Amino acid sequence: KLTVLVDEFDREQGVFRARTAWDCPEIDQSVLLQQACQIGAFYDVRIESSGLHDLTAKILNKSKDRAYNGMPAQLPLISIT
Repeated sequence: KLTVLVDEFDREQGVFRARTAWDCPEIDQSVLLQQACQIGAFYDVRIESSGLHDLTAKILNKSKDRAYNGMPAQLPLISIT
């Protein structure tokens, strides 16, 4: 069981991309979720399979979704220039 943070919806592959606390976005592998979920929320997942670069997982308990530190689950994108 791992806890992941959902980063985005990948329209090309039709999956949500998430990451664990140990993974850096756009550098490390992603955890792919085919179930509907909310961007910016944390989910407990079980890894189902692994590919060359990414892991595929299934959400264990949808009622456990939560936002970080009580913040709204939908977080704005911030660009640092």
